[in-house]
Amino acid sequence: MLCRQVQRTLMLSFGGEIDGVELSDLSVGEVHPAPNAGHLVVEVIVSPHATESTLELMARLSAVTPRLRHALAQSISRKRVPELSFVPVAGGGA
Repeated sequence: MLCRQVQRTLMLSFGGEIDGVELSDLSVGEVHPAPNAGHLVVEVIVSPHATESTLELMARLSAVTPRLRHALAQSISRKRVPELSFVPVAGGGA
């Protein structure tokens, strides 16, 4: 249930810009606990039409991770907000 909540919140966040950082070339795949719900791994799908490299887009994402965790804190009912790790995965054809 937590992974789904996190996935939904991140999907909304990835739709635009956070603190001047554009995330529209990224979308959220699956979210998995790693090793538990205190740390989540988020699969990130890079658009095939992205003009920047996957490495550059992941660096952008890393820069706004604190803001994404803040958004999560507002949308989930947990004492502690999970740490997030982002992993690029193949895809983006949809």
